[in-house]
Amino acid sequence: MGQHIEHVQPKSRYPEKTFDYDNLVLSCRDSDALKGGVDISDSSCGHYKGSRYNAGKFISPIDADCEHYFFYSLTGEILVSDKSSTEEQEKVNYTVNELLNLNCRRLVRERADILLEGFRILQDLKNQENDEVLKYFLDSELQSTNGKLQSYTSIREQHLKSYYPDAKK
Repeated sequence: MGQHIEHVQPKSRYPEKTFDYDNLVLSCRDSDALKGGVDISDSSCGHYKGSRYNAGKFISPIDADCEHYFFYSLTGEILVSDKSSTEEQEKVNYTVNELLNLNCRRLVRERADILLEGFRILQDLKNQENDEVLKYFLDSELQSTNGKLQSYTSIREQHLKSYYPDAKK
């Protein structure tokens, strides 16, 4: 399953931003993956957003500080960070639930599955009592390879890094 290039500010409303590099991000799922009658409640990112967009309420993935708004539950849901102000909580709700549907069943399940598999591997490695192999696994989960991060890096880092705080990102 591939991804597609998403326009943060919808090109239908902001045609002047169509080729603006700062307006383009890699999104959840490509258009071909959505063919075949995917229910709108299971779509996410730009396919769910359409032309809707409110810059004042949106947390952009391009913002260097965007991760501090979110907390990833062990069940795979994206929640509001307990460090967020009331205004930030409203932005999280708008971005995650209203605009991008980032807590749709499919994404929640994928995030939960990644955590479950990561914890299974960690438990197996801890049982082997080989700290070097454990460190290697965590480094491979949390750092980029050939300039690319693993999918769902933020949830991996939030939960898996607690096992080895010095793991690289």
